[in-house]
Amino acid sequence: MKKLFSIFIGTAMFIMICFCISISSFAAPSQVTDIEKTQILNSTVYYSFNASSKTLTISGEGSAPSFSQSQNMSDSQPWYGWKNDGSIERIIVEEGITSLGNYFFHGMTVSDISLPSTLKTIGSYCFAYSSQIRTIDLKNTVKINNNAFYMCYGLEEIKIPSTVTSIGKSAFASCKVLNNVTFGNQYMTVTVYEKAFFKCPELSEMTIPFNAKLMNCSVGFTDGDVVQENFTVNAYADSAAYTYAKKYLMKVNTLDEMVINQGADLDRKYFSDNLNDKMIFIFTPEQSASYSFCLSGSIKAECVLTDSNGKILEQVTYNPLTDNQCEISSDFVGGNTYYYTISSLGTMGDFNISLLPVGIDRIEIDWSFDFKASGLSDGRLDVARLIKGHSINFVYADGFVYSLPFEDGADYNGMSISYSNKLNSSVTCGENNDSIIVGDTELPFTINIEHSYKTEIIEPTITSGGYTRHTCVLCGDEYTSDYTDQLGRTVYGYVKVMANPEGDLLENSNISDIYIYNNKGEVIAVTNEDGFFAAEYAYDYIVIESYAGPNRKIAIDSESENLGDIGIVFCDFNEDGYVNAKDFALINSVNGEYDSSGGYESVDVNKDGAIDFDDWSYAKSYFTYGKLDESIYK
Repeated sequence: MKKLFSIFIGTAMFIMICFCISISSFAAPSQVTDIEKTQILNSTVYYSFNASSKTLTISGEGSAPSFSQSQNMSDSQPWYGWKNDGSIERIIVEEGITSLGNYFFHGMTVSDISLPSTLKTIGSYCFAYSSQIRTIDLKNTVKINNNAFYMCYGLEEIKIPSTVTSIGKSAFASCKVLNNVTFGNQYMTVTVYEKAFFKCPELSEMTIPFNAKLMNCSVGFTDGDVVQENFTVNAYADSAAYTYAKKYLMKVNTLDEMVINQGADLDRKYFSDNLNDKMIFIFTPEQSASYSFCLSGSIKAECVLTDSNGKILEQVTYNPLTDNQCEISSDFVGGNTYYYTISSLGTMGDFNISLLPVGIDRIEIDWSFDFKASGLSDGRLDVARLIKGHSINFVYADGFVYSLPFEDGADYNGMSISYSNKLNSSVTCGENNDSIIVGDTELPFTINIEHSYKTEIIEPTITSGGYTRHTCVLCGDEYTSDYTDQLGRTVYGYVKVMANPEGDLLENSNISDIYIYNNKGEVIAVTNEDGFFAAEYAYDYIVIESYAGPNRKIAIDSESENLGDIGIVFCDFNEDGYVNAKDFALINSVNGEYDSSGGYESVDVNKDGAIDFDDWSYAKSYFTYGKLDESIYK
């Protein structure tokens, strides 16, 4: 009875668990309202959500940020709480997004995912644990980072585009139903890192590009270092993948045919394992034109061009001892398939095969380099190193563009390639012009150097205004800005009568009503009855006006505000520049006492209340001096 009761309880619990699982599997979506375009962290990338279509859209420009793996973190996925409850059925990543950060779509139950052509990088764990993905178009992706599709249990097939150069560690590891991996072309250059396709039991074979580089346990391994049973590597005998398969004692299917496109440029080799094999290159041109297969290298070989019916169009024997290269050119019909077959005539070694249209229409470069002067303070730039590897575009008659990385001293189609070295590594601010030579064609390019200015603040002084001086660290170009006025200050002193050209002053001869000007011609003070003045906003000098002699200019410095006693010539009453009888006559004309309201106080030099011969007596020393000018003030 107890046993039966236990069985009953166990059965009931099992039913309850299954019921709970069933209920959770069909839980209603939690996100049922739209979300307007919202910035993601501090990036230039945004997300929005349309509840009716259950579509999550990623928009913006540049790199989408990385997220934390956990919930309730400041950098958690904004959709973390509803990423796998059925709220989202479709993901659209719009054009302009260049990379998806780590954990960006981690753990989502979405199968309909659209990626943009602008996407270059997929971050670590970006799609990991996303169990509903069956396949995904990677468009123009360049780099697939570590664990990007780790444990995507539903992923069945993946095409690695020819743009991909790197597949990270465990990128597709533990994808249990992955059974088909194809690459964009058979000669793409890609590095497949450790355990990239580890524990993929349904993946029974893989055709690996000729230029692929495989790391330890990249493909064909199960737990630990155990080679997957019945896994086959399809590889070319002279490829790294072939060596990889031999190293781990994997089954190898040796390939002899390679589909190539115009512009293909491959380094191949014959060695003991493939010496008797034919290498067949299959070409189907998109349009009718003349094309050329070219072979060069160290092997002696037979080269045969046939059409799809097996008809030999041309057959040539290549001998490296007598020929620089073997070229087979022909008119090809667009859409038809052609076969170019190479057979070694008993020699081992390296060789190069290329396929290009015939007839170069023009050669172009589009090089423009920009630097800041701050990085080139000595004016030296290794231009030869700068331009190395930048593309030279050979535009053929059919519009095909073949891009060749620049290498000084290289050769292409019989045309030598060199750097003209016009700049001789010396550059300055502005546009620097240089060029390369391809055959008989000179191709110019520019190096633009932007000024980098260091600043120096010149403080204003009594004698000059202030400003900021900007000087380029490379070329010395200079400009000024932020001007400020001179430092106006207050100075004071007394104006008196000068007794003689030697500068002696008359006692008690202080002069009133004398105007004081600054260097801008502005009146800044007038002497009082004691001849005293206090002048504000005096700059580098002041001018003391004399209406019976030359004006006097007094320099201002920063040492003292007290200018002391200042003498001025005060005897040329008619202001003709001479002290003579005419001035004496003017004195006599007002001889005697005077009315102070008439302005004669200044003529009463001795301050006795009368204008007479005594007031004139101090002028005797100037009488025969000659014409008065500023030189009187020593």
